[in-house]
Amino acid sequence: MTHTPGPWQACKNGIVEGKSALVADVFAVEARSYDDETEGSEARANAALIAASPDLLEALEILTGLHDIDHEEIAACSCDTCNAHKIAFAAIAKARKTNA
Repeated sequence: MTHTPGPWQACKNGIVEGKSALVADVFAVEARSYDDETEGSEARANAALIAASPDLLEALEILTGLHDIDHEEIAACSCDTCNAHKIAFAAIAKARKTNA
């Protein structure tokens, strides 16, 4: 499975666009009324986060690939560094729809 290539851009209207395709319509996805300015700004913040997703995924993949990692050792450890690796591996798996 592949995603629309980045970079993605968040537009003011809650639309997230890729180079050649609509990626998401945050207002439609959330299926709520956005008469309130606070809800509209939340949708724009969501759109910005969605637009950053390809860059965040790429950064996590680079960072987790910098070192030889013993996955069993990380699983058994609860230090901040190992916990960060666990979160990163889980996020990559979620984005790639694979098991961590």
